[in-house]
Amino acid sequence: MKFPILTPEQFLEWEHKDGIACDIDETLAWTVRDWVYHLSMQFGNPDNLSPEDAVLKYGHSSFFPAYWQTPECKQWMQERIMDNEFQKWITPVPWAQEMTESVRNRIAVYITIRPEIVGTWTQEYLTSNGFPNAPIILRPDTIVHSDGNKWKAEILHMLHPKIRWIVDDNRKLVHHLLPEYQWKVYVFWYSGNEYNDHPNAIACKDWETTCSYIEQHDII
Repeated sequence: MKFPILTPEQFLEWEHKDGIACDIDETLAWTVRDWVYHLSMQFGNPDNLSPEDAVLKYGHSSFFPAYWQTPECKQWMQERIMDNEFQKWITPVPWAQEMTESVRNRIAVYITIRPEIVGTWTQEYLTSNGFPNAPIILRPDTIVHSDGNKWKAEILHMLHPKIRWIVDDNRKLVHHLLPEYQWKVYVFWYSGNEYNDHPNAIACKDWETTCSYIEQHDII
């Protein structure tokens, strides 16, 4: 079965390879880019940023400017999270498919804070865009979206040491990981020096940089 949806417990029983976990939104699917496009059309764009420039400036929706943090905008984004049709047509991150193909033998699982309700469309999205086949762990309905990074860190701790690396765009995840697990987070879309001395993070500005680090670390 392609892209089976598993619980963490099921994944540990799965006959799987050790390797890398990979996030989906902003790592494979350019969700924020598409959100910015639609938010600009419906709610305005005072800074007149293109969707691509907004992604580079803000990175993640939690860092959006105040005019996209209104209750109306937040409600719109929450509805899109649960919208199968919207999820189906999200623009892929540039070079994500080509570069993940080059490390396909190292990608062991996708871990995403997407809710379980969009699981089927997530499978179809990964399939239709040619991403490497691997199980998917989705956020349970009992976990609210705002607690997603805390939940993801708990899953990563559970899967350790089978999984000891993750490619993820959300910088906040780093701060939920326990240092004794010797985790490495490839912080996607980020090229600053904030994580130069952080024991759990490696800043990666794009997929080419990420794959270069993966090759350097000889991750099986």
